[in-house]
Amino acid sequence: MDCPGCARKIFVSGATGTLSKCPGCGRGLEVVADGVRLRGPDPEKPLVTPVRQPQPLPQTQMPAVSAPASPLPPPPRESSGSGVLSKGVVAVAAGVAAAVVAVIVLVIVLSFGEGGSRRPTAAWDVDVDMRSDIGASSVEPNKQRSRGSAASRRPRSAASEADVDKPAAKPKTPPGHPVAVPAPGTDPVQAALDSVALINCVSGHGSGFMAAPNLLVTNHHVIATARVADLRVRFPDHSKLGSQEFRAQLVVEDPRADLAVLAVDCGVSPLPVRDSYEHTKGQRVVAIGSPGTGGEDALQNLTTDGRLGPSYRLPNGDERWALSMPINPGNSGGPILDAATGQVVAVVVAKFTKTESQGLAVPHDRLVRVLAEAQKASARDRQRSESLHRQRYCLVHMVGMLALADGSFRKSCDAAIESDDVTPAGRLTAFNDFKSMASRVLSDEFTLFETVVCSEVDRIATDDDCDPAVRTGITKLRATLEEQAKNLRRSVPLHEIDGFLREFRSSLARSRSLAATVAKSLGIEETVTDAEGEE
Repeated sequence: MDCPGCARKIFVSGATGTLSKCPGCGRGLEVVADGVRLRGPDPEKPLVTPVRQPQPLPQTQMPAVSAPASPLPPPPRESSGSGVLSKGVVAVAAGVAAAVVAVIVLVIVLSFGEGGSRRPTAAWDVDVDMRSDIGASSVEPNKQRSRGSAASRRPRSAASEADVDKPAAKPKTPPGHPVAVPAPGTDPVQAALDSVALINCVSGHGSGFMAAPNLLVTNHHVIATARVADLRVRFPDHSKLGSQEFRAQLVVEDPRADLAVLAVDCGVSPLPVRDSYEHTKGQRVVAIGSPGTGGEDALQNLTTDGRLGPSYRLPNGDERWALSMPINPGNSGGPILDAATGQVVAVVVAKFTKTESQGLAVPHDRLVRVLAEAQKASARDRQRSESLHRQRYCLVHMVGMLALADGSFRKSCDAAIESDDVTPAGRLTAFNDFKSMASRVLSDEFTLFETVVCSEVDRIATDDDCDPAVRTGITKLRATLEEQAKNLRRSVPLHEIDGFLREFRSSLARSRSLAATVAKSLGIEETVTDAEGEE
């Protein structure tokens, strides 16, 4: 057994009450039922109560959270060397434990200070490029989000991992023709500005971008109402060519896809167009274009941040991609860029007029197909494209004239019906007055039609690339519209009013039918549908 005073192993024999002495510390001992106890100066007075082993808890009893009261009384204050040694050991142990805890805390703090916790597994890993946060970099360039920040760490699927956050491979380009790929550490949107164009024509302006060496992509509707010879292309943000205007030649146009490719001999580096792209709803994108300000000015190469929305089907079944961003007239034909890489994934085409910050884009596959067709086009193919554009140009203006004639005629009839003078002569006067006023208001359109458009129709008459049926239809439509324009200008006498109204309505119906037939042959059915919808 152990000595209660110095914990030395001792051997004591004898019955209960037998007195003895520890050979180590010299303390007096007394044999008791449980072992031995110390004896002080008074042999009859115990200094320490007998040591009792605590009873174990039953198997079904849970230990309390707080420590139970010790069954032992406080230890006596000893002045011996063994007591001092026990306190020193406890103090050293406490100091070592505190040091270990401090080291652990320091390691944790340092690990978070260097960028957070260790990189998670691949399924949770998101490697976000600083350049992907275009919204922050364009508004607050000094507060870019750091790589791997807590805000960017989120679970994602394998599909999103392939298309959303990882930069795509560099697109293939012909040898000797570098694309406008941003340098490492630069903003890909700023690098793309040099290659985005402002396209001016007589009727307004639109946007476009270089998509291949000397090939510029835009919307078909941007150039549909203009002669190719009247187009002027400028690159507002190009450091060397910003003040120069370039002429263009038509290579390919696709009215249904609403895309056109122009040849512009400018030497501007093309934007990278991805070889393939799977539509990803929520993809961070940036649109670049030159929207108008409501007057003659344009906000040249304005960048607009947004997201790709869902796929959208037009009434004719064609696909467009919805855009969650403001789109305005003048943006048409501009590129939609992957915000992280600067690669082109779509082309701006339209906006919703009854809602805010919602637009549409031509999908990537249509862009790639039309661009590939343009790259293969020969000089003869370009000549045919110019001829086809001339025919479409004439028809578009003819349909516009038809809509003006139809609207003027109907409003003139309404003016006669609503006239305060209900006599036949009074209503006829109101009818003629309104027709005359409409003719004056539309004099510019009439002049453009009779000079520019009709001169293009004369070229079609001798164009071997024009289909004979189209040539005949355009010639007849021209004659009908010229007659309608004259009738809108002249004053109708009372005795001719009934015949005039009947013949004018019949002429409008024949013109619409003829225009629809020609438009179908030229692949621009939608233009005539819009005109018919205004009836």
